[in-house]
Amino acid sequence: MTGNAITLASAVALSQSLGLNRDPTHWDIPDADKALRIRIWWCVVCHDRWCSLAHGTPPLIHDNQHDVPIPTLEQLVRPHDLATNIFAAEVFQTLCSLTRLLAQCLSSIYHIPAVSPADNIDSGTKLRRLELRLAQWEDALSDMMKEIVIRHQHTEVPGASNIRLSYLSVRLLLLRRIDIDTDNSQPDLDIELIVHKRLRAQKAAEDISHFVQNLHPTQLADFWHPSGAFLLASTATLLLRCAVEGNATTTSDLSNNTALRRAEEFLSTLRDFKENHGWDLGDICLAQCGEVMESLKSFTGNDPGAHLEQLVVEGIPLVDELFQTPWELFDTY
Repeated sequence: MTGNAITLASAVALSQSLGLNRDPTHWDIPDADKALRIRIWWCVVCHDRWCSLAHGTPPLIHDNQHDVPIPTLEQLVRPHDLATNIFAAEVFQTLCSLTRLLAQCLSSIYHIPAVSPADNIDSGTKLRRLELRLAQWEDALSDMMKEIVIRHQHTEVPGASNIRLSYLSVRLLLLRRIDIDTDNSQPDLDIELIVHKRLRAQKAAEDISHFVQNLHPTQLADFWHPSGAFLLASTATLLLRCAVEGNATTTSDLSNNTALRRAEEFLSTLRDFKENHGWDLGDICLAQCGEVMESLKSFTGNDPGAHLEQLVVEGIPLVDELFQTPWELFDTY
């Protein structure tokens, strides 16, 4: 992770030193050079922000530091290109616009609270604003992109599965990182409200699990952004947390826990994809969560209460250590 961060920082610094962060639309240079500069810059922006989400570190690029527009189709495709290439270019445009929305979510996560409580915005207001912006983003999609991103159709289009995973990950980020985690500092919240929030986040994680489980071999061989490896790990982590934090105090409760079953199916699918198709995007998830999954399954043996008593305690400190995700690595700073 450190090596990747250094490489990314070097790429961002080089891009800025070359002026790629400025809009070249009205510059006196060939159109091909303008298109190339815009494409390169947005590739760097996308990589920076999705790696920020995956690694749990603030992004290096901020919206007030560049004015480069999202590339147009004319800047992404050549005349007489195949329809597949045109659709792939539109997928990239959609990823760029989703990345711009992701930046607003990341800003809420890494924002340092003001000294005066009156200057701070409560998490509920932040979440509603971001959910509204996500809904507006969905509504602005073309019919083709709605079918790809929201309904997961046209999976043969290059990048279609990756943009679907990216979209589901933003939804999970809103519900898990911004909504649920803020409850830890508000112990007086109504228990029913907390349960409702956790169920919403669990549903968002289950959507990712269901999406991955229904991937076909041709989709596995498609383009996947490397940050997806951490997003899959965070999905499994949340499902396992929901299983433990669901007040499972008996063998039957834990063995019949929906979140635990979904996590087990999810990890089993990733393991199958690795063994039979060489899909390595799930390696980090399997390494981080495989052993935890086996430990939780062992609670269905004799006298599980002795084990669960160590996990299901007020504040759940041991669970927090066991299920720490990349998004939480810098929470204490």
